[in-house]
Amino acid sequence: MIKWQRILVIVAVPILWSFLIYFLYPPILKLAERIRDSFQYRSSISLESDSIWKGAVFPQTTRLDEFNETGRTYYFIKIWGILKYYPFQDPKKDVDKQFLTFYPQIEQATSKALYNKLLEELVLSTYDIHYSSKREIPGILSFLEKDSLYFSKQLTDYVGKLCANNRGTSSEYLKQNHLGILKSKTSIKASNDFPNEVLRVWGLADYWNFIHYFYVYRDLISSNWDEILYAAIPGFKESASKKEYAMTILRLTSKLDDCHSMTWSEDETIDKEVFGEYVPNFRMTKIDSTFIVKTIRNPEWNDHSIRAGDIILKINGISVKYLFDSLSDFLSSTNKWTQQRNVNPYILSSLKPRNLITFKRDSIAGSLFINFRNYKSYHSYQYSIQKRKKKRVNVKIHQKNIAYLHIDDLYVDNFDKNMEIIRKYDKLILDIRSYPNGGVSMKLMKEALPPGTPFFKSIYADITCPGRFKMSDGFKIGKKNIFQNKQVVILVDENTQSEAEFLVMALQQHPNVTVIGNVTAGSDGNVTYFTFPGNIKTSFTGIGIVYPDGAQTQQCGIEKDKTIEPTIQSIKNNQDLILEKAIKFLTKGK
Repeated sequence: MIKWQRILVIVAVPILWSFLIYFLYPPILKLAERIRDSFQYRSSISLESDSIWKGAVFPQTTRLDEFNETGRTYYFIKIWGILKYYPFQDPKKDVDKQFLTFYPQIEQATSKALYNKLLEELVLSTYDIHYSSKREIPGILSFLEKDSLYFSKQLTDYVGKLCANNRGTSSEYLKQNHLGILKSKTSIKASNDFPNEVLRVWGLADYWNFIHYFYVYRDLISSNWDEILYAAIPGFKESASKKEYAMTILRLTSKLDDCHSMTWSEDETIDKEVFGEYVPNFRMTKIDSTFIVKTIRNPEWNDHSIRAGDIILKINGISVKYLFDSLSDFLSSTNKWTQQRNVNPYILSSLKPRNLITFKRDSIAGSLFINFRNYKSYHSYQYSIQKRKKKRVNVKIHQKNIAYLHIDDLYVDNFDKNMEIIRKYDKLILDIRSYPNGGVSMKLMKEALPPGTPFFKSIYADITCPGRFKMSDGFKIGKKNIFQNKQVVILVDENTQSEAEFLVMALQQHPNVTVIGNVTAGSDGNVTYFTFPGNIKTSFTGIGIVYPDGAQTQQCGIEKDKTIEPTIQSIKNNQDLILEKAIKFLTKGK
C-alpha cells in the first residue's frame, strides 16, 4: 500500500505543478510586468507613488459613534481650540504649550473617565472658572452637549461657564489689523526641521481651529470641515518624513476651495521633493478632457519639438488625465477653469530634467524625450522682459481706432506715458487676464472713475465672537474720470484673480464699461498667512469682498456681460476668442 502511495505522489506532483504553471503563470507574469512598469516610471512622475498610486489618505466616513483614538484626538483638538481662540480672561498658562503637555496623555486615555479627567484638568489649569449658575454654550460649540459618548456633564459645564464669562474683546492669541485681517499668534518657534508627532498634530489643531472660527468663507467649503479634521488626523500622526508631512498639509489646505490657498516650504521641500523643480518650455490648458499645448514659455529656447496645438497624452508613460485627477487632491481651486490653471503646471513638473512626452499632432501620435529646465530659469527670463517693458509705451492700436493695453504691461514707471496715449482714443480694450503690477490698480482706479465711486463691501471675522462675521462698506475711489467719454471693454478669464478682480469690480461701476471673457478665479480679498511646524507656510483669503449690493464673488467670480470660452480649435489656430469678441463688440456693437 505504501509503495502505491509513493508511485501516486511521484506521478501526481509533476502533473499538479504543470497545472499550476499553466493557469497561474500568465497572471503572475502580467502582475510582474505591471510592478516593473510602475517602478520604471516611479522616479520621474510629478508625485511619488505614495500619493499617485495609493490615492487619498482621507477616509470617507467619520466614526464618532465609538470611543476610538482618532475620535479622542478630534475632540481634544476642538476643546483646545476653544481655549485658544475664545475671548476669555488671560490664561494662567500658555495655551499652545498646554497642547504639547496634554497631547501625549490624551493619546493614552483609553477610557471615557480618564479622557474627561484630562480635559477637565486642561481647562482648569488654563483658566480660572467662575463658579456660578451662569452657563452658556454657543451654537458653534453645541457638539459638547450632543456627544455624551465622549464628554462628561462636568466638562461641558466648565466650558459653558467660561463662555458665559468671556470678556467680549478678543483672545490674546489673535492680532487683527485695520482691514480686518487676522493673524494667529504663538510662542512656538518655527524651524525647518521635520517636526515630531506632537508638533505636527498641534499644527493641524491650530490651523483647523483658525479656519473654523475665522475663515470668512468657511460656509463655502464644499466638504464638511469637521469631517476633514477627523480624516486628516491619521496623516498628521503617521507622516514618516518631511515630504510625506508636506503632502498631508497640501491635502488639508486644498480643501478650502480657495485659489488663495497656496502652500510652500522655506527649505523648498515641496518644490524639490513633492512636485519637482523641472518644467518644460511650454504651458498647456485643459478643455473638457483634452490637454492641449497653449503657449511656448520662452520663444528663445524653443526647439520646435513641442508646438502650440499639440495634444498631450502621457508624461513618462502615465496618462495626463490620471495625473490631473491625482494632483487635484493637493491643489485648491474654485471652478473647473482655475482647477486646470492650478493643476496643469504641476502635471508638467518633474523630479528629473529629462522626461518622455507622448503627444498627438494632426491625428498622429508620437513620443519624445524633452529636456526640462529649473522653473527659476523661467522666472529670470520673465524678469528680463519686465525690465524692458517698464519704461516704454505698451499701448497697441487695433483697426486704427481701438487702443489696447494689457495690464501686465502697465507699471508705475510707464503709467503716465500709457495714459497719455489712451486719452486720444474713444475706444479702449483693457486686458486684465493677469495680475496687476504693484501700485497700478489704485492709480488706474483714480484715473478712470469719477470721484467717490463705491464698488465693494468687505466681510471680516468678529474677534469678540468666534464663528461670527461682520460686513462693512468699502472705501470710495475715483478722481479724474477719463473713462467718461470712452467705450471700454475689459477682458477677463481664470487668470483674473484677487487684486485683478478687485480692479475689474471698481472699473465696471462705470456705465461705459463692458466685461467680456471667461469665469474669473473667484478669490478676492487680502491674504492671510499661516505657518505649520517645519516652517511650511500656507495662505488663504483673509477678508471677503462682495459687490455693494452684497452679490458674491468668491468661487463664482466677478460679474460679466458676455461669456467666452476657448476651444480646442481656437488654440490650434492661435485665436484669442475673447479679444476677437471685444473688437467685434466695439466695431459692430455685438
